[in-house]
Amino acid sequence: MANSHLRVSRSLAIGLVSAVATFAVLACSSPAPAPTPTAASKPAAAPAQPTTAPAQPTAAAAAATKPAAQPTTAAAPKSDFPNKPITYVVPWPAGGAMDLGARLLAASLETVLGQQVQVVNKAGATGQSGLTDFVKSAKPDGYTLVAINSPSLEPTYLDPERQAIYKRTSFAPVAGQVIDPNVYFVKTDSPYKTMADLVKAAKDKPEGIATSDTGLMSDDHISVLLFQQKTGIKLAMSHFEGSAPAQAAVLGGHVAMMIGNIGDAMSHYKSGNARVLGIAAAERHPMLPDVPTLKEQGIDLQTAVIRGTCAQAGTPVEIIKQLEAAHKKVDEMPAYREKMSNSGLPYRFMGTDEYDKFLQSEEKRIGELMPLLKQQ
Repeated sequence: MANSHLRVSRSLAIGLVSAVATFAVLACSSPAPAPTPTAASKPAAAPAQPTTAPAQPTAAAAAATKPAAQPTTAAAPKSDFPNKPITYVVPWPAGGAMDLGARLLAASLETVLGQQVQVVNKAGATGQSGLTDFVKSAKPDGYTLVAINSPSLEPTYLDPERQAIYKRTSFAPVAGQVIDPNVYFVKTDSPYKTMADLVKAAKDKPEGIATSDTGLMSDDHISVLLFQQKTGIKLAMSHFEGSAPAQAAVLGGHVAMMIGNIGDAMSHYKSGNARVLGIAAAERHPMLPDVPTLKEQGIDLQTAVIRGTCAQAGTPVEIIKQLEAAHKKVDEMPAYREKMSNSGLPYRFMGTDEYDKFLQSEEKRIGELMPLLKQQ
């Protein structure tokens, strides 16, 4: 199962980079009050930029003016990192797939690092509020980490109107943990049995099918925009602040469908409260083997969210390497993998270099999609 799981996830990772890419899950079997969608708030304007650092002497000049370094046998001092608790910031609300995955990761990191790893939720503006606070206050020492959700991250700083004080290089990549494909799901008693049913109904009644996602310009929003573009339909979108209220909306009957991820739908699918119409992946996923891909249903669309961990820019390389190694050890733990699988969270480890390259490529991909996102 693990080998199959890894093969599928690697296939999806490759598909995301080359084409079109994009955590306690709420169990809700009875109608709930309608959650209120929220619009992305705008933080204060960015502070003045620091002045440029003076130019440093070249290596050649330094060599010409300094005596050659003498060899030494003294060992480099051993880092005692970590010697105190670590804070893991999740810029999304509690109760969704992002939050669940972060808590499973944090609990396992504690056993590897020998220190408490405390999850702190700082939600708002599709992650921008928590990311802004992190960049403002976290020290580059590895003791404050942040959960990154891509491609929800990129639009927050690529859109000038959002006035983000950060950019991609404000974060030091540590590791990627999850590649979670987008899924389209409805309540079990919904009249929509297939994606074809949904598309036909949407064409018969444009903007007549109420649909929820996890936030403006989130990975789910990006997925549905591309879905509408490919099918020629228009849905009535409600952008919620995170996964939990978006799930409550569909399971409570306030919207007809939710675009989320496997981690959002899994518990409801297992309990029989939700029907997953399709998955935006290159092939069927082992966690949802009976769910057809969108491509099988005539819609060539592959989108997913990639979740990872970053530290503050400027964190020493040796600390980044220690954290990377700790994440890899966690990924290799059978107990961690079992909990992630049971929660519908497709684990897929990316080391620091691979994760950094992915974030660079995703920035380019989302940058090309910004005109489409800005129209919505």
